[in-house]
Amino acid sequence: MAFRGKVAFITGAASGMGALAARRLAAAGAQVAALDRNEAGLLEIARGHDTIHPWPLDVTDRKAVEAAVARTEQELGPIDRVMSAAGIMPTSPVLEQDPDEVHRVMAVNYTGAVNVAMATFPRLVARGRGDFVQFASASALVPNLHYAAYSASKHAIAIFTEILWQENRKRGVRVA
Repeated sequence: MAFRGKVAFITGAASGMGALAARRLAAAGAQVAALDRNEAGLLEIARGHDTIHPWPLDVTDRKAVEAAVARTEQELGPIDRVMSAAGIMPTSPVLEQDPDEVHRVMAVNYTGAVNVAMATFPRLVARGRGDFVQFASASALVPNLHYAAYSASKHAIAIFTEILWQENRKRGVRVA
């Protein structure tokens, strides 16, 4: 997909793969809604890029995700590419990890990804085009010591996204 004049919606855009995607798509000519809880990180990745729009977002807040999608389409145009990269990765042995932290990992990594999918994917399907990218991990398939919550969340994302693709594979949206 050529990106000049296209619109990208990227969560987790303040660092890591989300930041890399935001910069690359902006350099390729896309308008980028760069979303993350880390406002300082968003401002840093947007520096020098007039087409990166740094907007704070907590992906665990479904209503906030829906509002961010609506704002993106109102201000930038229809979303052409969604990149759901928001995630956290605390590490510790399972029995040493606070159960609240395990739930937070699932809320950010999995529930956040579901919130993004449910707010964006129907719009892509309605237009019969677009790219939908969910960031999972090899940790979804290969157990890694000290990463139980992270691996479980990434496995959940992988399965959810596979089923989303299977149920919609002839509807014009590319899924990765």
